[in-house]
Amino acid sequence: MKKIALLVLVGMMVVGAWAISCPAEEKAAGAPVVAEAPKILGVGDKVADFKLADGLTGKEVSFGKDFLGKSKLLAISFMNTSCSACNAEVRLLSVLARKNPDLKVIAMAVDSRGEAMVKGYNENNKFNVSYVLDPEFTQPRRYGFNYTPGLILADSAGKIVVVKGGFNPVADGDMLRKEIESRLK
Repeated sequence: MKKIALLVLVGMMVVGAWAISCPAEEKAAGAPVVAEAPKILGVGDKVADFKLADGLTGKEVSFGKDFLGKSKLLAISFMNTSCSACNAEVRLLSVLARKNPDLKVIAMAVDSRGEAMVKGYNENNKFNVSYVLDPEFTQPRRYGFNYTPGLILADSAGKIVVVKGGFNPVADGDMLRKEIESRLK
């Protein structure tokens, strides 16, 4: 019985090794083919277009139609309303947007409770940002983020100029302020 189990195990290992190393066109019809992971977007790439719900009205907005080309610099902060680092980053971006009309800030809320959470958050904070909802966390992953906060800055053509993860108000605040102000000169 042990010999049969060992032979079955060895056979499974051989078949598994073949399945991993065999090109897709050589695999038997109907065998699953693993797709390549999508490209992570970064500096020099274009911001991926999206269609998501506005965080305050629930109406659909798209990056290309509603945000692209409407300002000299665009900041997209991938945030969660219960995240203190996210709150600090969005607060700083809001202050900078009030001082610099050429800066548009999108706070992309990944909150699972969506509109209800964002409306309360907005009422409490009154930030100068546009909110969009991404409770499935689809957009942050396109830029390699599996956490919040994450930030991308893009020029008026949608070309990404900065990708930054995390936010420490002391260490990152001045750097981000200088980066944005230098791009808006």
